[in-house]
Amino acid sequence: MDEKEQKHKEVAEKAAETERNGDYEKAARYWTKASLLTAKSAEFNWCNARSQFCQRMATRPFTGE
Repeated sequence: MDEKEQKHKEVAEKAAETERNGDYEKAARYWTKASLLTAKSAEFNWCNARSQFCQRMATRPFTGE
């Protein structure tokens, strides 16, 4: 694993941990950063989807609909 891949993994793990802890605003920033650290389209798309989800949760959390 090269340095950029390792950094992506570290940032993505931090994003997931932050998201699990409910800090969606910060998690969205980590997911965006992780998306910029990968050359794989599937990982890029996943990170962007998580970032968008976290941005939504930060502004309009689910209310038991």
